[in-house]
Amino acid sequence: MESGDVSGALADGLVMTGDSMPMMLAAIATGAITKSPTATASVVSLVGGATTYNSVRDEEWFDELSTVKQAAYISVNGIAEGLPALVGANIFNRFRKIAIASAAGKQSARDLVKGFLLATPLGMVEEGVTEGVTAGVQYLTNIAAQDKEFSSQDFNRSVKDGWWGGVIMAGTLGGAGMAAGGGLRGAQ
Repeated sequence: MESGDVSGALADGLVMTGDSMPMMLAAIATGAITKSPTATASVVSLVGGATTYNSVRDEEWFDELSTVKQAAYISVNGIAEGLPALVGANIFNRFRKIAIASAAGKQSARDLVKGFLLATPLGMVEEGVTEGVTAGVQYLTNIAAQDKEFSSQDFNRSVKDGWWGGVIMAGTLGGAGMAAGGGLRGAQ
């Protein structure tokens, strides 16, 4: 996005949304079943760790790490991947609740639009910040694990790319949550 490639940034944001979907679904399901933020965070971090392991398990640099360093790398990245999924699931649920309230007649169409317009920027900032932080953490753990030199330019690019991906993802989640809320209410 920094280079002005809006269509590329949108495509990357949609790919990021698709990649995060299993963790967001795990967060939504665990939260609905347990009503426990701790259980939800634990499950999502485990899924994030499994995803991380799957993406690096065949990398030569990963094989060269000690077992303790491998575990630390997977744990840190699992937690870093899990936090945006929790935020994304909350954004999805927030929009779903707005749509359900409107479909149930508890809100007017004006209230529905107002809720959507107020919740969208908040969700975009929340997801942008968490994805930016995740990208920063992943950059730092990757250079530490691979014994590479820190580059402030690469770090800043990673954080900005994470931010923009999160902003795009939140917009997608908002629409999906509204559709799910309306669809769920219509199915009742």
